[in-house]
Amino acid sequence: MKITQTGTNPTKPTVTWSNPREIRCDSAATGGGNISTGCALPSITPELELPLSTYGAAAATYTWAQWNLPDKWGLYRGKPLTRAVDGNARRERTCGSKSSIPFVAKPDVVPSDSCDEFPFASTQEGGTDGGRCAEIVALLESGTWNVYEADPARPVTKTEPCVRGHVPQDVNSLARTAYSNLIQNQRMVNKDPFRMKVPDA
Repeated sequence: MKITQTGTNPTKPTVTWSNPREIRCDSAATGGGNISTGCALPSITPELELPLSTYGAAAATYTWAQWNLPDKWGLYRGKPLTRAVDGNARRERTCGSKSSIPFVAKPDVVPSDSCDEFPFASTQEGGTDGGRCAEIVALLESGTWNVYEADPARPVTKTEPCVRGHVPQDVNSLARTAYSNLIQNQRMVNKDPFRMKVPDA
């Protein structure tokens, strides 16, 4: 920066300094058709907040996985999640046709039932074969979220690397949108880490 003022003779007109934190600026780096530009501080880990009050069964499924499965993905006491750009292919392995055990909806238990996975398919930690996941149903009963095994043939051991939840489609989609917004707003590129919490769990 060069500093000048009419009628004066600055003793040090030019000043330079450095930013102690690296700044990454990009154009279209987040993919998915996003063509906006922006900057991010890679040293700061973004955090995704998904309150139970907004994301219901989806948030209940994620927080159950965080606190009950060994890797505690996304918690500050566990391993961070990291973005993956090949989410569609990963989702096929967990919830789609490439899973060794097909997802069978339970519309009599969960209206508009859909398969929701955690870790998210669009993370490096996601995309595990759905046949290896704990399969659960989170139900709101008398103001409390209770979690049940969804497949009696596959009892939950809490040693699984992932969870496959039976979640209403609307909150499943809402949670995906929240994650997509985090990616765009925080300028997250492939393999960028982030944390996730359910604040009112």
